[in-house]
Amino acid sequence: MPYKAVIFDLFGTLVENFSSQAYDQVQVQMAKILDIPFAKFRQVRVA
Repeated sequence: MPYKAVIFDLFGTLVENFSSQAYDQVQVQMAKILDIPFAKFRQVRVA
């Protein structure tokens, strides 16, 4: 039977847990790479 879905447990399994400050810094860097103002990036990101 073929698989219909794959579920990943990202934080704590595939990626070590990190602080909210580190998370926010990654978000800032992503907005810069995409050339989007950070305020706009935060509005459209999936939480």
